[in-house]
Amino acid sequence: MRKLISYIVLVSLLFHFKSYYSQNKQIDSLIKVLKTSTIDSIKLNTLNSLASKFWKIGNYDSSIHYSTIAIETFSSSNQPNPIKKKLTHAYLTLSNSYRNKSNYPPALNYLFIALKIQNQINDQQGVANSYNSIGLINERQGNYIDALKNHFLALKIRETIDDKKGVAISYNNIANIYLHQKNYEQAFNLYQKSLAIKQELGDKASLVYAYVGIANVYIGLENYSLALKNNYTALNIRQKLGDKWGIASSYNNIGNIYKHQRYYSQALKNHYLALSIREEIGDLEGIASSNINIGDILMIQKKYNQAIACLNKALNLTIKIGDVEGMRDANHTLSEGYLALKKHDLALLYYKNYITARDSMINSDASRKTTELQMNYEFEKKETATKMQQEKKDAVANAEKRKQKQVLILISCVLILVLIFAIFAYRSYLNKQKANIEINQQKKVIEEKQKEIIESIHYAKRIQNALLPNDKYINKNITRLLKK
Repeated sequence: MRKLISYIVLVSLLFHFKSYYSQNKQIDSLIKVLKTSTIDSIKLNTLNSLASKFWKIGNYDSSIHYSTIAIETFSSSNQPNPIKKKLTHAYLTLSNSYRNKSNYPPALNYLFIALKIQNQINDQQGVANSYNSIGLINERQGNYIDALKNHFLALKIRETIDDKKGVAISYNNIANIYLHQKNYEQAFNLYQKSLAIKQELGDKASLVYAYVGIANVYIGLENYSLALKNNYTALNIRQKLGDKWGIASSYNNIGNIYKHQRYYSQALKNHYLALSIREEIGDLEGIASSNINIGDILMIQKKYNQAIACLNKALNLTIKIGDVEGMRDANHTLSEGYLALKKHDLALLYYKNYITARDSMINSDASRKTTELQMNYEFEKKETATKMQQEKKDAVANAEKRKQKQVLILISCVLILVLIFAIFAYRSYLNKQKANIEINQQKKVIEEKQKEIIESIHYAKRIQNALLPNDKYINKNITRLLKK
């Protein structure tokens, strides 16, 4: 068994070496930028990038270190909104690191600080992301009612601001809660909705969570072949992305399916692969989960002492990090192990601890509150849709009124122009008539004057004819004179 474990760890480390080396080069480059930069926005961006890089490779302590530097350096109240917005990124990364270390109180505390800043600067997408993260921590604590409440708050904001990627994530997270409650139909429908949006957006990083969710539904329905298919699809994507936490999670999921199929050697192989990665990245909750899973299989194989050793290690970790669900599972299997070894006192003790942990997770009106949250969400969604439809109708009606008013104004303007034109035409007609009258009067005066002139000429001619001898008389006298 030890040789098998050593071999598995060696293969796992070799597989992750390439991505780890690449990440280290990026980190070195960012540290150089941090040392040389004097511009606040660049320094803050670099600190955030360093914190994110360390978080992705599972170095949560370094991630906390750089996030803390960013907060201590730039958390003064007089910072401009763009700096405050980037500062919330530091708080969120800090919260994520504590969450992955399963230290939930500071994780929640930093989320609430980020949420307060986001509300102050009206960063609605940031507010939705914070509610989402709070819901994830509620889920890990086994507080499914608060988890649903926060996920529905995130979903409502994301739908309002048309954040498709965020909506898909919220669908996935709400489906996870329904899965815990064995409400497979609603869980499956939401996973499918989430998957469709993520495929449309080409979001490979979060696409895997829909595949994992669908696989878990198939596990609940005991359709293990489809469950394996979806988990291997998720594993391939995570390996390409170099997502260590996700790869470990996929190995864990595949191991659980092989356990259901009673392929115990295959199950152990995958659980040890998951355990080696989780120990490498310091994922305490994951380490506890892997030890519980390994202990379960060893118990089935009747290797009770080995199983109990793994389960005790897991139980100590779950108590340390406050993982109630893990405490429940570890105590239950430990009780069975001690019962098999006929150590009845210890078996009874761990069974009582199991009952205590189990009961602390049970809420008698959980189903009712879940239904209420779902109904409230659906009601608010329908109310919003109705309001939007009414607003749309009002907008159409107002547009029609504006259009009618514009047409009326246009017709009035045309009529006024026609009236003005008619007035000008009528005035022109009157002026023309007046001119014609004046011309006729002038013509008449001229004609009268012409008549007077002609009459004067005729009169003068008559006088002339009366006073002067005529041609015949003159010719006669001329002839008479010539004869003399």
